[in-house]
Amino acid sequence: MSSFAAGTVSFLFSDIEGSTRHWQDDSDGMRRSLALHDEISRAAIAAHAGHVLKHTGDGLVAVFATATDAIAAAVDAQRAFGSAEWGAAPLRVRMGVHTGDAERRDGDYFGPTLNRAARLMATAHAGQILVSSAAAGLAREGLADAVELINLGEHLLRDLDRPERVFQIRAPGIESVFPPLRSVGRELRAFPVSRTAIVGREKLLARIAERLATSSLVTLTGVGGSGKTRLGVEAGRQAGAHLRDGAAFVDLAPLGDATLIAATVAAVVGVPDAQHADDSRGGRVENALIVYLADREMLIVLDNCEHLIDGCAYLADRILAECGDVKILATSREGLAVDGECTVAVPSLELPRDDAPSSSSEAVRLLTERVSAARSDIDLLGHHEAAVVEICKRLDGIPLAIELAAAQIAHSTPEEVAARLGDRFRLLSGGRRRVQRQSTLQATVDWSYDLLSERERVLLARLGVFAGDFSMDAVAGICGGDGIDAKDSLSLLASLVAKSLLLADTHQSTTRYRLLETIRIYAEERLFDRGEAEALRDRHRDWFLELAERTDSERLTCMMARRLSDLRVLLAERDNFRVALAWCEEGGRSDLTARIAVAVDVLWIMLGAQDEGLRWLDAALAAPEHDLVLRARCLTTKGWVTMQRGDFRAMPALADAAVAAAEGGGLVETKSAEAYGALALSSFCLVYSAQAEARRIVAGVAEIADRIDSDMGRRAASFLEFAQWLTEGNYDRCCAIGAEWTSAFDRQVPGVWDHVCLGELVVACHLSGRHDEAVRAAEKQTEAGGRYDHLDAFVGFYATLGPPLARTGTERPMEALPELIALFENAERTRAPVISQYIVTLMAIVLARCGDDKQAATVLSSARATGDLPWRTPGHYALYQHYRRVLKSRLGDEAAARCHERGGRMALREAVELARSRFA
Repeated sequence: MSSFAAGTVSFLFSDIEGSTRHWQDDSDGMRRSLALHDEISRAAIAAHAGHVLKHTGDGLVAVFATATDAIAAAVDAQRAFGSAEWGAAPLRVRMGVHTGDAERRDGDYFGPTLNRAARLMATAHAGQILVSSAAAGLAREGLADAVELINLGEHLLRDLDRPERVFQIRAPGIESVFPPLRSVGRELRAFPVSRTAIVGREKLLARIAERLATSSLVTLTGVGGSGKTRLGVEAGRQAGAHLRDGAAFVDLAPLGDATLIAATVAAVVGVPDAQHADDSRGGRVENALIVYLADREMLIVLDNCEHLIDGCAYLADRILAECGDVKILATSREGLAVDGECTVAVPSLELPRDDAPSSSSEAVRLLTERVSAARSDIDLLGHHEAAVVEICKRLDGIPLAIELAAAQIAHSTPEEVAARLGDRFRLLSGGRRRVQRQSTLQATVDWSYDLLSERERVLLARLGVFAGDFSMDAVAGICGGDGIDAKDSLSLLASLVAKSLLLADTHQSTTRYRLLETIRIYAEERLFDRGEAEALRDRHRDWFLELAERTDSERLTCMMARRLSDLRVLLAERDNFRVALAWCEEGGRSDLTARIAVAVDVLWIMLGAQDEGLRWLDAALAAPEHDLVLRARCLTTKGWVTMQRGDFRAMPALADAAVAAAEGGGLVETKSAEAYGALALSSFCLVYSAQAEARRIVAGVAEIADRIDSDMGRRAASFLEFAQWLTEGNYDRCCAIGAEWTSAFDRQVPGVWDHVCLGELVVACHLSGRHDEAVRAAEKQTEAGGRYDHLDAFVGFYATLGPPLARTGTERPMEALPELIALFENAERTRAPVISQYIVTLMAIVLARCGDDKQAATVLSSARATGDLPWRTPGHYALYQHYRRVLKSRLGDEAAARCHERGGRMALREAVELARSRFA
């Protein structure tokens, strides 16, 4: 080794893949194969002036003077391995070549260069030769003819911080197509879970990887149903695993507005507060996205660009121009036409050839694998090969069509499916390329539609009237009749599910159904073709109006008097209510718009959809022809929605208008249920300023509840009475009312306002010194809050504030502070300023309970000074007023005024840091 003992040397590491299994299966055979392996390896190494340093298990390490020699030895060895007579257990070897300085000691080499060579080899697959960037750079000019270095991009190697640009050797006589390298992965954001393996796309994935290694923008183009999204997911995963900041998958299919593209990308890649940086044109969020990506190394997959092609092209062009280490992989039915774009056509799967076994066809492989997963009793390539080949050829190898064929074969025979294709199905050709692609997808779904029975076709078309998911009851009520018996709906739905045209979610208490959007659009088109669209839309509107009014049977028009079960029913159908409202608007039915918008009031209030609710209510109120009863209910609902939106200053005028309409319609005089909500709203508006008048109105509210025998109405009236006493400081009366709430909590029907009632009770117990009762009420509030999912931020936050307030009354009030700080951070992230204000008020209480009066007064003043925010609840108002009086009494007027002035200049964040510092 004297000729290359010092300085830079090159190492070849090799390893037999699966050697442990070979030893277990046939130890004698493995012993003979290993001897042959060693003989071939040593001969190739010696032929290129190398030296075997040592054997590593079932591999070896060799050293060479040059990288060219090391690569040549590796190529010769792989060729010899490929042609060797191994017997029953052929050996396949992976190799890695790296060049660098190494320390020589006692006939061996040591140091980081060997570690990197070993890690490089470990990422390879059997039959593959990988070369480091250093070795490739030195060997490039000296490689033998036809030996190529293929750039596989940068990869992280296990236990090594610095990524390595890896090259693969491609040469005649050795394998060249391999799966992705086994390198260390990175974060993958929002990638959909792949429930089935990708079939027949190995070569295409390798080509996409090569293009991504050399181009910043790669667009996958092809006909609808060709599998662009699936390829984008797989290629994105593989590429992102080797980039420092990983990859993000952005599904653009749901977007209908190009100005939302930047915000959607920003939200997925993780731009902080992306949803709050936007303006009407998407400008600010776009700038925030560019700044965020400027120093990142990642891949962004933009899926389904075709309907927003110009917007996607613009954003991609800007990202690539200003963010040098970001790559984009787009899927679209046409290219983005951006400078530097590399397009990769996604063809149909390879069809069966007459001169090759049908099992070698990509299309046949996909069909057989999908059918085998659904049923194990059929041998497709045994008795049914001819039919399988015909199906794949007639479907032109389009993956989506083959998937649908597999679903049909799952409950019939391949021959039946092939026969029903007949001459009626063929892919359209000619015309403009985009039209051809759309026609191809249309033909694919047409084929699936043609395989249905007549009643299945009718039902599928009628299902196009739904939005989002829907129930079996809705299907029976809307789609039944005229050829579809309601009693047959369930079996027809099951048939459509079995044929992969309809999805069924059975994870809830009742099954919910959903059409994929492509199928839904197709079904809606068939509904128009049948001339049933207008009639079905009317049925849909009327059925969901009846459902909404059924949940609002008492017609109290008061969110405090709604059952939680009502909310759950409405929440499940929110998309269908939106479609029904849109149909009302399109048809000029403002009366029905008003009825639906009022009946689903709790959706607008509790779902964080106040702006949407106000739009529909304003549209209804703009129509002059409504009777006073409906107008009173619209104004009342608008008042409650406005309150939840935080616009307390607009509430009194709405309450006055609602009461006036109710009085004009004779509702107040007759103590009608429809007057309940208007009066309740009016009393709530007076809670801080005219408690006596508010109590008088609440008495009338309670009288209405008693007259119609409404338990929910009585409970809401009880809360309104509680609110009056709380703002007046009569905590004993409040606790007496609250005791009735807690005693009835476990046996009464859950209401949407339970968590607020119990949270206000925690306040009353705290202020009256009943701290044990406050803890019990907080526990009940937590239980009530646990019933809510995916609702308005205020609902979720408010249900968490009782426990820390209750803890401030214990012997160790400071223990509430860490929880309050965490809640504050969450409130700030979700832009809930009123909640942030409430939390800072509770922090001031912690300080006051710990005797730190000056800091408590300062923090309390900060909570009230911020943006002149309204009181969200009477409890917040009562806490502030109580502790303001207490601290002023303790500090004296002059000191309290100084604290008030200091706190008035302090932002909420500063107040939080001040509170935190007191317990650091």
